[in-house]
Amino acid sequence: MKTFIAGLMLASLVLVPMAAISAEAAQSISDRTSKAVGVAEAACQKGLENKEVAQKAADLASAALEKARTDLKLAEASGDKEKIAAGQAAVMKAKLVAADKARVLARVSSLVERLKVNLDKARAAAAAVAKAPTPAEALKELRTLEQIAVTAGNILKSIEAAMKPHHPVDIIGITIPCITTSTTRPTPTQVGQIRG
Repeated sequence: MKTFIAGLMLASLVLVPMAAISAEAAQSISDRTSKAVGVAEAACQKGLENKEVAQKAADLASAALEKARTDLKLAEASGDKEKIAAGQAAVMKAKLVAADKARVLARVSSLVERLKVNLDKARAAAAAVAKAPTPAEALKELRTLEQIAVTAGNILKSIEAAMKPHHPVDIIGITIPCITTSTTRPTPTQVGQIRG
């Protein structure tokens, strides 16, 4: 009898920690699932906010272009050559700005659509984690979900990069768009300095 009781006590010493570890693992998977879905949701929300900002900027640029065209027509009607030249320059500049803002809006809109699809995938992956028959399967689905969350973060970074202003450079009447350089590579100026 004593041996039987001792056996039960030993079994309880082994089983109780194992049950605790299993519960902790389940809780960890649940927390990580919620966190990953939260990342995808936050990225999508931020992307939508950026799209709204890009839309407003494109609308303002379009309105400015229309105003510049109206001002040019008034200048042409007045016959004042200086006003006409200034009006033509204003229209050209407004066209460049409007085209840039439209390009940014198109890029951001495309990326936001990717974020929406990504969020749907994240929710589907979270459901797969919850329905997984074994902890091993749940962990496998969780890894997929976490990779989806990483992708959401990368898409959001692309949106933020697209939203950064790119100021054109005017050189003797020719407009040269600004070039975005990578932070991992030296700029053309730095290369010139190194070679010089």
